[in-house]
Amino acid sequence: MVLALVPIFIVSFFFYKAEQSKKMSPPSTLKNHQLAKCGQKPNCVSSFQHKTDKEHYIAPMKFNINPIEKVDVFLKKSCQLVSSTETYKHYECQSSFFGFTDDVEIFFKDNKLHFRSASRVGHSDLGANRKRINQLKQHLIK
Repeated sequence: MVLALVPIFIVSFFFYKAEQSKKMSPPSTLKNHQLAKCGQKPNCVSSFQHKTDKEHYIAPMKFNINPIEKVDVFLKKSCQLVSSTETYKHYECQSSFFGFTDDVEIFFKDNKLHFRSASRVGHSDLGANRKRINQLKQHLIK
């Protein structure tokens, strides 16, 4: 009987954590014309991470003109815009099953589009943030 309750407890715990992540204030990490680097957890990618950090680094993209409007077209389908300037966008995105909140930041500087995508809670994101940014990159090269 106790073993039957374990899956219910686990699922309830994930839904509780997802609700917690929705209630947190959306942090902007843009400081001194850079997005923040990731911490130690594997639930974040950033183009400002050192290139040797394969777990967290994601390469920026070069553009001759600011592509930030194309970013909007892609991310507004599944995310909510939190704040915006001509060169910076911050979105909140929800994971599909549990509804965990991730913060996605895009920053255009020196003809490079920089990315940061990070989960607000938890340890692993099962690659969701990297996948989201890679899908965005594919959209931008079309």
